[in-house]
Amino acid sequence: MTAWIGLMSGTSMDGIDAVLVSFETSTIEFHARHTLAYPAELRARLELAAQNHATPDELGELDTLTGQLFAKAAKHCYSAIWNTSSGYWRGGQPWPNDTPSA
Repeated sequence: MTAWIGLMSGTSMDGIDAVLVSFETSTIEFHARHTLAYPAELRARLELAAQNHATPDELGELDTLTGQLFAKAAKHCYSAIWNTSSGYWRGGQPWPNDTPSA
């Protein structure tokens, strides 16, 4: 079994959607999902940048801040199913290859 984390943010810029899934032959199993809303200030800055109202330095900063939120959303899915003290999925099965990859 291989597990994957999928992340996306649409043009509405309301937040980041994250999902953790695994694939078995022709089926998909959903293990965790999470939506992380953009903080109001960041969303306002992103909307201005989308209208070409940002400097190159600000675009770099927005890229970093957005990337940090993507990581936070992924970590939330990972944490929802991974028991770090035992090394097992919350469902009681060992994770393939011992540790999950995010």
